[in-house]
Amino acid sequence: MSDDTKLRNFLTTHANEERNALSTHISVSNFGRYIINSSELEEFNKLYSTATENTIDIAEVVPNEAPIVIDFSFSFKNESDIKHNANITKIVSRFTSILADMFGDDKNYTCVVTKRRKPYRLKNILHDGVHLQFPYIVCEKQHLVLLRQNFIADCDIDFGKENELEQIYDKMTPTWYMYLSSKPNREPYKIIKIYNNEDLQRKYQYMNLYEIIDMMSVRNKSHLLIHPIQ
Repeated sequence: MSDDTKLRNFLTTHANEERNALSTHISVSNFGRYIINSSELEEFNKLYSTATENTIDIAEVVPNEAPIVIDFSFSFKNESDIKHNANITKIVSRFTSILADMFGDDKNYTCVVTKRRKPYRLKNILHDGVHLQFPYIVCEKQHLVLLRQNFIADCDIDFGKENELEQIYDKMTPTWYMYLSSKPNREPYKIIKIYNNEDLQRKYQYMNLYEIIDMMSVRNKSHLLIHPIQ
């Protein structure tokens, strides 16, 4: 039995037939909704990691207590207008500073930055994005509102004239694509750099795919839940 078939069989047996709010994972291309319990996540993630050679689009439903994920979506008329790539270090630094004020200096602020290989064009407009993930900072969703407000306040980072910060920084992310999954006909986001953790930055290139998927999952870290210090 092929790896793809094993994954499909697993998903079939975990389909949310009632399509209710209990879904933990979704697939856009086939309108699939699935319920995968915490005790089965390791098995599922291993199956997924062996089947990602083919086009896959599976997203996790972000629970109330989850690692911090941040989505910036940009649009440009010309490639010369793209500004954000040069500012990623500044963006990460600003988020890290805000989070340290919220949760204290003693937390693991590892930040994984992912991007598509290149922007894509749609109706003569270039679209690009940057995803930031703090996999070991697990908090309740309500704290993401304050994080966003604090980042936007007095932010002097240049994102380009066509990108208002209020518009490009998504307010809420109800679902988050698993590593190497993507919207149909779109390249997936891949790790370009890991910040605030030099050891992991050196080692991640030698991690197997399951280890990366496990690190990037937003549904397997509730035991790391923390609360603001003020």
